[in-house]
Order: sequence, then C-alpha cells, then structure tokens
Amino acid sequence: MAEDLDDDGCSGDDFDEVVAAAMAPPPAFDWSPEQRHALAEISLWRNEPDSQLFRLFGVAGSGKTTITREIARRVKGEVLWLF
Repeated sequence: MAEDLDDDGCSGDDFDEVVAAAMAPPPAFDWSPEQRHALAEISLWRNEPDSQLFRLFGVAGSGKTTITREIARRVKGEVLWLF
C-alpha cells in the first residue's frame, strides 16, 4: 500500500478526488457586491481576444479563491493556476 503513495503521501485516486472537490460548484450563497463586480469584470476580460492572463488581488478572506474557482468552473477548456 505504501508503494501506491506519491512523495506527498497521497495516491493518484486521492489527488483526483481533491481536484474534483476543488472544481465542484460552491454551496449556494450570496455573492457580495464586490465579488459580483469582480466576476463581471473577469467575464468581460474573457471576451477580449488578446487577453490571456489576469491577476486577482485582495486581502485575506475576501473570496479570491472562491471567485477563481467559479471562473474556472465556467471555463470550457484548460485552466492553469499559478500561485
């Protein structure tokens, strides 16, 4: 069994479950006005033919990860996350 684990102690199946959970829609909740604004701005950016990268900044706990997960969930195709 230990031979099935990678360097981080997780099996490939565990990793797939973590990725699936990360990409699942968030539970129902109300977006704040600032989050709705960010989602709208990102949606506009996605329609720009020459744009390939965006940066999202905010204080801790402001919902950056939740916003990014929502945008990634909406995208058809590959999403690359850089931290």
